[in-house]
Amino acid sequence: MERSLSLSLSLSLSLSLSLLLLTTSCQDTEDVSSQSIAIESKDVKMLRETSVLLGEVLKNPDMRTSLKAEILALESENDVLSFSYLLDSDSNLKKNELRKKRVNSTFKENFKAELMSAYNENKNSYPSLNSLNGGALMKTADALPHFLAMSDLQVFIPSIDLTQAKSSDSYFTSFERIDGENVNDGLEYLVNGTVQDKLNMNVDFTFENEVYIISIIDPCDLVG
Repeated sequence: MERSLSLSLSLSLSLSLSLLLLTTSCQDTEDVSSQSIAIESKDVKMLRETSVLLGEVLKNPDMRTSLKAEILALESENDVLSFSYLLDSDSNLKKNELRKKRVNSTFKENFKAELMSAYNENKNSYPSLNSLNGGALMKTADALPHFLAMSDLQVFIPSIDLTQAKSSDSYFTSFERIDGENVNDGLEYLVNGTVQDKLNMNVDFTFENEVYIISIIDPCDLVG
C-alpha cells in the first residue's frame, strides 16, 4: 500500500474524502479507536508542518540512523512506522507493530526530546500545530509528542533498503499526496545545515534518494 504513495504540498486536498474511502474499503475490520486523532481536510497544513518538523529532527545524523534501525526492526512493512510506535505509545498502533517488540526506550526519549527542541526553536514555523484546540494543546511540555502519538500519522521511507547502509550528503522530507498526481515538492536538507526547496519529486526519486514522507495510516492497518 505504501509503495504506491505519491506526494504533495498542495493545501487544497480533501483528506476527509480520502479517509472515508479508506474506511469503506475495510468494512470487515474493526472500528478505529475512538481515542485516535484523525487528520481532517482543514488540517492538511499540519501534514506539511509535521514533515518540516521531522526534517529538523533528522538534522541529527544519529536520529536518522536510529529511526531507520527502528523501522527495519519490523519484519513486515519495514519502510514505515507510526508516530505512536516511535513514541512508545499504545494510542494508535498499526496491527503489525502490536506484534513486535516495542521501540527501545533510549530512542523514544531522544526522539521525543529532539521533537520538542526543534519545535521550540522555531514555533512560528508551525502555525497549524500551534492552533490545535485553540492553542491549548501546545501549552504543556508533552503536548506535541502526545498529539503525534494520538494521531493517525506515520513516517514512510521508500528508499530505506538503499540508504540504510550508506550516509547521504542530503536528505528530503515531504508528505503523502492523495489526489492521484505522481510528483510533489518538498525540502532538501544538506549536510552543511542548509535547507532548500526541492521541486518535482516523483515516485522514482523517492525510491532512489533518502526521502522521509509523512503519510496517513490506512484505517485498515490500525488496531481495532
